[in-house]
Amino acid sequence: MRCSSLRLIFIFLFLAGGVSGQSYFSLTYNTAIPLGNTRDFIPKTSVRGFGVEAGGRVLKDFSVGFSFAWNGFYEELDYDLYGPEDGLPGELNIWCKVWKYTTVYPFLGTVRYYFYEKSDLEAYAALGAGTSLISSVTDFGIYSLVDKNYHLTLSPEAGVIYWLSNHFGLTFNSRFTWSSKAGETKPQSYLGFNLGFVAGSF
Repeated sequence: MRCSSLRLIFIFLFLAGGVSGQSYFSLTYNTAIPLGNTRDFIPKTSVRGFGVEAGGRVLKDFSVGFSFAWNGFYEELDYDLYGPEDGLPGELNIWCKVWKYTTVYPFLGTVRYYFYEKSDLEAYAALGAGTSLISSVTDFGIYSLVDKNYHLTLSPEAGVIYWLSNHFGLTFNSRFTWSSKAGETKPQSYLGFNLGFVAGSF
């Protein structure tokens, strides 16, 4: 019931922004540097990701909206002998390659504060809060370890928008995403750098 109510609130606020002619929509290519437990599992930077965000202004310097993103972390390990110390059950040992994947799907409500607006350039600080579906997979070829959970997620962000016209521009942001422990999965975090396009009716 609480999740349904939050969804209705965000939809209402977005529609309110659209009715007042103050809405925006952005699409970004996302990269991410793993941190903490995420880095312990896969240390490589993710270059596979995208993000979608939509919202509307409710006050002169504030907007609210919602966002969805996808980030995929991946690592391939060489042939070796893997056993219980690597997560395999019992006394199972396998000579194989190993593929590791962490996939993150954040669903967030967002609030932006625009602290600089001059000419065609805007700068803002934002905070996102919601949930992330995080899937971690270790594939030993004939045997896979899979852990999938929903996590509480917080995501502070700083970004800029450069308007090429009245309704279309470029956007760049940096976003730190932290997700709480859930099930057997430890807290996860990463630092994202995202570049894309924004359309608006400001």
